[in-house]
Amino acid sequence: MATLTTNKVMTHKAKDYCYFYDDDGLATAKVEGIVEVSGGSAGAGGGSIVYTNAAGDFTATPNDGTKTITITGLPFTLEAINLASVVKIDSSGNRESVATTNVTVSGGVITLSGAADDFASTDTVAVTLIGPDKAYDLAQDSQKSLVQNPEWAHYTDVEHVIDESNVAVNNYFVEIVPDITGYRGACIQVHSIDATGFDWTLYATLDTSATVPSAGGTAGVTWIDVTTDVFGGALTGTAIDDLGYIDNQMPLRYMMEYENQNATNTIDCWIRKY
Repeated sequence: MATLTTNKVMTHKAKDYCYFYDDDGLATAKVEGIVEVSGGSAGAGGGSIVYTNAAGDFTATPNDGTKTITITGLPFTLEAINLASVVKIDSSGNRESVATTNVTVSGGVITLSGAADDFASTDTVAVTLIGPDKAYDLAQDSQKSLVQNPEWAHYTDVEHVIDESNVAVNNYFVEIVPDITGYRGACIQVHSIDATGFDWTLYATLDTSATVPSAGGTAGVTWIDVTTDVFGGALTGTAIDDLGYIDNQMPLRYMMEYENQNATNTIDCWIRKY
């Protein structure tokens, strides 16, 4: 007797045909029917159109002593046509497929009139629904996308990088940005009061080994003066309040030098990277 095989690769269509073949490769029977889709394209939960409480897409609560299940947390209005399957799991872990031959839905409550038994208080259910594509916006006729790190949200809090007063007369160096990797710009604000005179100088470098001089020292040759580039000119005077922007400039490190000429002084510098 010829052996029949049911090997068949189903397509995505809802209605398809299944052919049975004998050992000689001849089709002996053809069955027309509905293909039940068991998976879907990538998406949250069970797939892009498959919703299941087993994957946390919603909550399904069987109601004790009834043939009803309350559905909550769905992003769409539930109708009877959305129900694909229900599996009841009792307290011992036994699984039983619940008949969906007679189904009504009202206010998020599924009534399974064709079910053989009422649900018990210890029962749980695995409910599978077919609904709107999770990754598709029907009104916009486009795929949805989510940017988890948008540019407008990529910035630091304000850092008070220099906060001094009444420092001894000298010139001082502070590396205000040790590494700007991951940011395209920054905003720098300076404030200083010195009755005799004061100077700010901003440096930038790509040299990872450039050292930060001690007080009274001199910036190395790989530290480049960018004061005018950022602030539009020299920062010199007895009372200085200025704010500069670093936009689309990609050195690696920034260092500020400040020089006071009076031991009575107030010195502040703030920065925000973005």
